[in-house]
Amino acid sequence: MPAPVRVYPFETLQAFQDSLRDARDLNNLLGAFVQSLHRDAGFRRVGLALLNPSDSDQPVGRLVVGSAPHRSLSPCSIRLAESRTPALSERAQTARSTPHSEFCKPAGEMNQEFVDRWKSASAILAPLRVGGRPIGLIYCDRGTRPHPPSPQDYMTFQLFFTATTIGMNRLAGVL
Repeated sequence: MPAPVRVYPFETLQAFQDSLRDARDLNNLLGAFVQSLHRDAGFRRVGLALLNPSDSDQPVGRLVVGSAPHRSLSPCSIRLAESRTPALSERAQTARSTPHSEFCKPAGEMNQEFVDRWKSASAILAPLRVGGRPIGLIYCDRGTRPHPPSPQDYMTFQLFFTATTIGMNRLAGVL
């Protein structure tokens, strides 16, 4: 069954925009983002790791949809300073530069513990930023099926991600 955004693109994106506009804080906005990626964009699994505002190497929260919250999402070092855009990440290599994180090794490869637990063929990874400051990382994939995210999935993710980034910056008073 196709994702709602593919069947009813205008209505789905309008409902998503409304949920972002109605969000009164960052938690509600990011919750709407994660839920929409899972429910509306058709990603089977979505993971979110948030950083401590005073120490960007220390995660303070996480949200996982479509999978049990594995230990691989537990707090460990996250460095998001090098990347500002989403990236398609292959199991052993990346199509573009990806952020350092609990999901990725410094060379851009997926962390083996994460790959072993999530059994991901490939995924979309993106740093979450308010202004220029990293606040977290979003991860989404098609599940354990051998079908990696398609270019259409990536474009859909970009739409949701861009709207969320604008919403985060609006809430933070940056825009």
